[in-house]
Amino acid sequence: MLLSLIIFSSCITDQKKFNGQIITEFPTPIELKGDRVFEDELGLISIKVIDSLTVISTMKKDIIKVYDSNQHLISGFGKKGRGPNEFNMSPVIQDGIKTRNFIRIFTLDQQLLTLSSIDIKTSIDSSKVSINKRYELPRELSGTIDIFYVDSTEIIGTYDDRFSKRLNKKRGGFYYHPRTDNFNTFPLFNLTMKPYEVMPATNINARSSDISPNRSKFASVMMHYPGLEIFDLNSDINDNPKRYMLDSDPPSVVYDLNTFKEDGYLAYYLDVEASDNYIYLLYLGNKLDDRAHQTYIKVLNWKGKPHKQYLIPSKYNLSMISVDEKNQYFYGLSYSNDAIYKFEYNSNE
Repeated sequence: MLLSLIIFSSCITDQKKFNGQIITEFPTPIELKGDRVFEDELGLISIKVIDSLTVISTMKKDIIKVYDSNQHLISGFGKKGRGPNEFNMSPVIQDGIKTRNFIRIFTLDQQLLTLSSIDIKTSIDSSKVSINKRYELPRELSGTIDIFYVDSTEIIGTYDDRFSKRLNKKRGGFYYHPRTDNFNTFPLFNLTMKPYEVMPATNINARSSDISPNRSKFASVMMHYPGLEIFDLNSDINDNPKRYMLDSDPPSVVYDLNTFKEDGYLAYYLDVEASDNYIYLLYLGNKLDDRAHQTYIKVLNWKGKPHKQYLIPSKYNLSMISVDEKNQYFYGLSYSNDAIYKFEYNSNE
């Protein structure tokens, strides 16, 4: 009986530890200078590079804009409203996919719990939003934050702390199966807020996620903890994830409520972008209330090996990135500047 209690206690303790391989040996940062692009766009929400196209969502009329690789406007479409093919609010572009036959983006309506697959070519030709598929998510998924299309049978996503309370604390991620309207959950690492309060506990566990273009790998990184989790989508869920600790001296996994409310904790990672070969992490390592902050783009492969590191000066105040790996450009969106910047990099330097 005593042995059983010791084993059980050990399991609980292990669940509270991140237990990730420490990855800190990134190369010396290379400082990048950027140029502001898409200067006519205001009220910027999100940006996604898909093949040779850059797709932007804004709060302006024509909510979604599509540009070519030379930043020339191809088309604008979409408006706010409650009618067919209209948006309740300006959408975040959750995902984008290119095949031989089409390019599509995916937007999530968190209020209506619908994931819309938008055909870019048809939308450009008609100057209207063309939704080729709309997925009605189960009401239990109302805490969904990020969501990604794997294939016609499977969608993967992450959810927040409020959602977890309805799912017996199986916190973190889910697979949704559109054909059967069923879903199953899997755990991601979560921090503890003491004393517990719903919104701070949700915010302390904020994370950014992305899926590789070939739909075989999934990465999730935390804002307030230097932990990266990687899933191989071709493997059994029980064999996942691989965890990497991106700081040799990480903070405690238990966070104080009052300290958090006073912005007393660091923000580590603001965004993640995935390619088939690399993971790009937008690193802050500062407090969010700092008005001007330099950021870093840390690049590592899917096996956790550091590849490159780039320094983005504080005047750009980046909040989100998208990567054009083919032409070697970073696009950085700054919410505080309401601007998008383009940075040229050389992966061979």
